Amino acid sequence: MLQNGGPFVPLNGINRASQRGIKTTKMKPIIATALHDLTFPSKTGGVPLCTSHILLVEDDPILAGMLEMAFHDADTADFVIERETTIEAAIPLLGSREIDVILLDLNLPDSRGLETFWKIQRVAPNLPIIILSGLADEALAVESVRAGAQDYFVKGSMSVTVLMRAVRYALERKQLQRQVADYAWQLRTQNEAMKAELELARDIQLAYLPLGDVDFPRHAAANSSLLHVHSRLQPATQLGGDFFDVLEVSDTNVGIFICDVMGHGAGAGLVAGILRGLIEEARPWAGDPGMFLSELNCGMRAVLCHTRWPIFATAFYLIADLAKEELRYANAGHPCPLFRDQLTGEVGSLAWRPGEQRPALGLFDNVSYATTSRTLQPSDLFILYTDGLCEATSPDGMIFGIDRLFSNVREQGNRPTPELFDFLLEDAKSFSARETFEDDVCILGIQMLPCADETRHELCGDLRQSHRNESDNEEEPKMGQSLWRPGEVRAYYRPGE
Repeated sequence: MLQNGGPFVPLNGINRASQRGIKTTKMKPIIATALHDLTFPSKTGGVPLCTSHILLVEDDPILAGMLEMAFHDADTADFVIERETTIEAAIPLLGSREIDVILLDLNLPDSRGLETFWKIQRVAPNLPIIILSGLADEALAVESVRAGAQDYFVKGSMSVTVLMRAVRYALERKQLQRQVADYAWQLRTQNEAMKAELELARDIQLAYLPLGDVDFPRHAAANSSLLHVHSRLQPATQLGGDFFDVLEVSDTNVGIFICDVMGHGAGAGLVAGILRGLIEEARPWAGDPGMFLSELNCGMRAVLCHTRWPIFATAFYLIADLAKEELRYANAGHPCPLFRDQLTGEVGSLAWRPGEQRPALGLFDNVSYATTSRTLQPSDLFILYTDGLCEATSPDGMIFGIDRLFSNVREQGNRPTPELFDFLLEDAKSFSARETFEDDVCILGIQMLPCADETRHELCGDLRQSHRNESDNEEEPKMGQSLWRPGEVRAYYRPGE
């Protein structure tokens, strides 16, 4: 029976339906003449509604007629009903007409049970379906709802008011689903555009990094270099705050700079770009590690003084003086590099001397960074790194730590530098049970190459003369000039490699 805001109206009498002017043989469908937006306020309140097209798949002409009458009696003129009696006839309408909601009887002349629902849903998976069920089929109707139908009604006891409300709710849910789908598409599009921009920014950032291997002096003959640099960089995200540079300070002096901007991601990458520009401005002081860091700190304070939150970067800068066989360095709050004597296996760190510890760049004005020196041995291996390596965390909250790094360098340091770095990175990942690092990781290996003393002194003494004899087409190196030039092939390591 149908109920429309009052007593139940029985539907099991053909004569009663005929008395009210309803044809019991075939329902005359109401077809929209145009699919224009016929939005108008609903008399039941709520948001304005548009003309909605309902496909009624029902083979009972009495019920179909009563539904048509009930919808009109309820003044729901924003509904247009089209009726079919079989699945075979209903399915073509789903592709040729604009249908908004489906009222579906599960038991039809050409299909019965859940299979009826599945046939409709396969053709129109995004359309809301409301099941019209007989008393004996209520269990099947419940299964249909579990399978994706919006709602179900038992034919013998349904109310027109409740049915209309269910149809409206189904239409609102459909509209919300469309909006969610549109928002999801917009979000995907924006994310893809942002991802492309970040990948471009990453490629630009990596293009400025001298990743790979380099020998010094760069004018030395093959197999007669005195110093070799190997590097690895694994940003935690597409952009990172870790970076480094290698500067040709003079004919016999090479400067190596490593930096770790706070955090990681786009913000850290932007600050790293600012620091690279400050390095260019500080090149006249590249021969003095302490002065070099002081100038970077001054520039960073001037550029970033108006940011909402403090921004800082740890940094370490060293100069390898091959002629004097001396290492000079300064530290701005950075993890102290390790060194290993490749002959004796002794491992130590370039630690601060008492009273020389200095803060990271960008925290305070007028900081004077001290320069420390030590003897440079032909068998020395120096390892510069950022804290993302030592701060790898295990699943139970343990920190990888400097002690484990010391132990690994002591035990595995006799390996070639690329193999040693492979071991260090894989050991940290294994410790953290992760395939990638949570923070950016940068490692530099500075290997002094053994050669005879007379060869070393002869090579250092002849460098200036060899520069003068070079072709006039090659630009002479300036103070602090990078050892890498535009167009050189650089191999770099992406996260996970």
